[in-house]
Amino acid sequence: MRCLLAVLVWSMLAQFAYAQTNYIHVSVQSNVDTTNADIRSVIQVWEEYLNARPDSLYSNPYWVESEQRQYNPFDLAGHVWWNMYYGIGYWKATVLSVSLSDSAFIIRTMFYRSDSRDFVVRNIFQVAARVENGSYKLCNVLPINSRYWHKEEVGSIKFVFPADHKFNRPLAEHMNRFIDSLAALWHLGTKPVQYYFADDLDRVCKVLGMDYWPAEGNIGGPRGFVDSHNRIIYSGGSNEWYPHEFVHIYINPLFPQANPYFLEGYATLIGIGRVTLLGA
Repeated sequence: MRCLLAVLVWSMLAQFAYAQTNYIHVSVQSNVDTTNADIRSVIQVWEEYLNARPDSLYSNPYWVESEQRQYNPFDLAGHVWWNMYYGIGYWKATVLSVSLSDSAFIIRTMFYRSDSRDFVVRNIFQVAARVENGSYKLCNVLPINSRYWHKEEVGSIKFVFPADHKFNRPLAEHMNRFIDSLAALWHLGTKPVQYYFADDLDRVCKVLGMDYWPAEGNIGGPRGFVDSHNRIIYSGGSNEWYPHEFVHIYINPLFPQANPYFLEGYATLIGIGRVTLLGA
């Protein structure tokens, strides 16, 4: 066990050291039209951003200012669930495509490593770029990819879901009452929450910008994750009723130093218990 732990720690430190000392060069697939000046510009901004500590929080010159004011952290897909940029210098980066959508360019990038024996894809990641003050800046793809999704507000919750889903308002009101009772239990005021959900989590992840991620597929049933800092929930295989992640929105900020097992255990206890009790 000690040997295995030592190997894991060494591997993590090696990736971190590699990321700190190596410039990240973004290669480009031959099918991408780099003769287009706009496409060249957005790829250059993307490469500069990747070399400007994307895993850190500061006023970043390569990201649109409006989103830096709106979100913290502002790079939604890059900082949710697990850090998409961890050990980034350890992975090669190749732009697979650059496409125009809703007055913004969508950049799809594959992060991977390869040698004579192995080829491993860490993720395929989407980020957008649009003009701000005369030059291209990066922005989140979530508002672009979900622009045709439907939105319904019930109490403090904004439900965001695909157009082929029939909104269940009574169940949404049930979810909102649960939030009211949870906030009252902890003597808190309710908070505005955005709740993205679909029939499977992969569909939600792609809207967020995680075009491929290591946990894609494999597991059925309700699952999700939460960005408690920005009060955004992402869930798949669920519906308007998914109390587990909502518990995290309220509890995680109350106990920032708590053991993750406590946070997960409490959310599971309250969430599953209420589902059984209320028959939802």
